[in-house]
Amino acid sequence: MFFMPDFTRETYKAKSWFESTTQRFTPLKGDAAVQVLPARAEFLYILGILAGKWPHILSIQPGGTTKTVSPQEKFKLAEIALKFRNFLQNTVFGDDIWQYF
Repeated sequence: MFFMPDFTRETYKAKSWFESTTQRFTPLKGDAAVQVLPARAEFLYILGILAGKWPHILSIQPGGTTKTVSPQEKFKLAEIALKFRNFLQNTVFGDDIWQYF
């Protein structure tokens, strides 16, 4: 999802999908910008819980791999993962992503 703004560069202007991609994914101006930032934050939250602390990202998030993931956290992670999948399907790909696996 974070690579989509790359497709708004003039290099791709001759492509048939350029105009719609530019409308949706122009950094900070595209239709999807409002949806991308919260999805990114939740994705980084998942990484913070599962992979531990990162410098400058979720630095106040305790634990990660240094603690056991509680049942409540597992439920929260599953909920976030479902929301993230829906975001990818509806905003980025516009298709059911499971058909490709």
